[in-house]
Amino acid sequence: MKTETKTALIVGAVGLIIWIVFMGYVRIYHGGGYMTDWRWKANWGLQDTVVNMGEIMNMPYISVRTMHPTVVKQLEEMGMVLTEEQLKERAMQQSKQAVDEYRRRMGY
Repeated sequence: MKTETKTALIVGAVGLIIWIVFMGYVRIYHGGGYMTDWRWKANWGLQDTVVNMGEIMNMPYISVRTMHPTVVKQLEEMGMVLTEEQLKERAMQQSKQAVDEYRRRMGY
């Protein structure tokens, strides 16, 4: 094999390794009508490197929380989804409003 060919293979292999390492630290959000965005991951890993927001936003919350906990945490930090505390607070407010409405209609 020629020296130039060996050098090209080595440079290509090193470039590929650098790309894989870099992609392990990045999460790319796309789709679902959202602008493409990227964020740094807290830890290295290739899972959830590319996230389709259309799929995530159409899944039940409990499924997303179970299958993609790091994505949910990052989306909470980005302000794109409510935190568990915010969801509980909203549920309590809606429940109170429903009880108040029921009482109003029943004349209590």
